[in-house]
Amino acid sequence: MLDNLEELQKQVQDQTRKEKLFQIEEALKKMLETQKTLLQRTVEVDKNTIARAKKGMTQQIFKEQTHAFRRLASIVKQLEEAAVFQWVLQTAVDDMVEASTRLDNEKTGVATQEIQTTPPRKSPT
Repeated sequence: MLDNLEELQKQVQDQTRKEKLFQIEEALKKMLETQKTLLQRTVEVDKNTIARAKKGMTQQIFKEQTHAFRRLASIVKQLEEAAVFQWVLQTAVDDMVEASTRLDNEKTGVATQEIQTTPPRKSPT
């Protein structure tokens, strides 16, 4: 009977882990779409020549970029048992923070866009 209880406990833990990973996967898919949208908007703002409009739009993108990196940082914390995934996502958070900082300084040019586009750096091995 104890063996059956232990087996049941393992099954429940496994199911819980799978559900958590599914939720993380869905959150990451949404995050990718959000980042693509922010990049498109940054490109559009960079083309805008009206300074006042550009400043307002850039500040809105900055706020959304900041919100996005904070959400991703919370996902990174959930991946304590998966150090490689955690590292990859942390580098993405770092890039998003840098993009957010640049947007806060109204820098919407190619450098900011590349930061928003560039995949995470490779792990130092």
